Amino acid sequence: MDNKNVSFLVLLDLSAAFDTIDHSILLKRLEKNFGISGLALSWFESYLSNRTQTVVINGFKSETSSLQFGVPQGSVLGPVLFLLYMSPLFDVVKQYNIGHHAFADDNQLYKGSVVANLNPTLLSIEDCVSAVKAWMTTNKLQLNDTKTEAMLLRSPYGSYSDITLPSCINVGDSEVNFVTSVTNLGVTFDHFVDLSQHVQNVCQAGYRSIREVSTIRSYLTIEATKILMCSLVLSRLDYCNSLLFGCDKKLIAKLQRVQNAAAKLVFRKKKFDHASPLLRKLHWLPIEARIKFKIASICYSAKYCNGPNYIKDLLLTYDNPSDYYLRSRTDKRKLSTPDTNLVTIGARSFAAAAASVWNALPSPLRHSNTIDSFKRSLKTHLFD
Repeated sequence: MDNKNVSFLVLLDLSAAFDTIDHSILLKRLEKNFGISGLALSWFESYLSNRTQTVVINGFKSETSSLQFGVPQGSVLGPVLFLLYMSPLFDVVKQYNIGHHAFADDNQLYKGSVVANLNPTLLSIEDCVSAVKAWMTTNKLQLNDTKTEAMLLRSPYGSYSDITLPSCINVGDSEVNFVTSVTNLGVTFDHFVDLSQHVQNVCQAGYRSIREVSTIRSYLTIEATKILMCSLVLSRLDYCNSLLFGCDKKLIAKLQRVQNAAAKLVFRKKKFDHASPLLRKLHWLPIEARIKFKIASICYSAKYCNGPNYIKDLLLTYDNPSDYYLRSRTDKRKLSTPDTNLVTIGARSFAAAAASVWNALPSPLRHSNTIDSFKRSLKTHLFD
């Protein structure tokens, strides 16, 4: 998008994914692909076998039914076993040179394309989806064609008047029309990725929680109200807030008003009272500082606490030969800032945002010994 190209995104929907896993296939995969054998494999087999279920409606209980498929949902092992079961799918996707991210049963395929090469890119994605669907059928999983979503992401500054943008993608026997927004792991993405719809949803949910708590505020202590606001409002404001770096200031201001309303409710202040002293008294960082806090924390975790490789790969150590005699060249804890074209798009990418936030921190802070000491010092620095 930063180069005024487009990207195709397909969010695959699996029907009852956890309930259709074949135990025999899973056990073979654990043994052959991951080297689990002997007593450990027998333990997994015992864990999966002889499970039963019943249904209770209005006090009436059904007969017991044995479960020959599936892994227990709501368990720690459930998502892990599901990912191990799905692991060969990643090799299928790689054959088509298409990006792939998976979080349990949420799977996304994506690929960028220059504007002049849209149709061949779309065909390769359709071929990949067909291969994925065939693999799932073989492994007793079902791809839900009608609930699969697709979106064409593009820069709002590009000129597409000379070309005809595709309107749909073929998924199995269904034509899936491109939508203007999708919800992925609780975040609403729009086709321009400005996150305006996501911010609107977060604000609505935040104000709803504030109104509900306000009806019982007279019965609550300050500390109890603070705990409720942290769990019901601030948790929403903080969820995936690193995506909001570099967004329109108006969107940040909307979120700030929600946080201000929460702080005023804690101290039972009026609508037009100043919120800044209240935030400091509560020791709540403002929204913009919370975004920087999240990005810097992710950087530290990825670099020094065995973070995921797909995050580590985006954090490049600063090393500019032209700065040979400068002290910054010897600071191996600085990050290299990638070249971008647009502040509103490219500079918001994680690689650019992380470098911007991380390099702006004082050197002693970047050299903290532990993640806990880093976060404490970071919060103090952002308050100051």
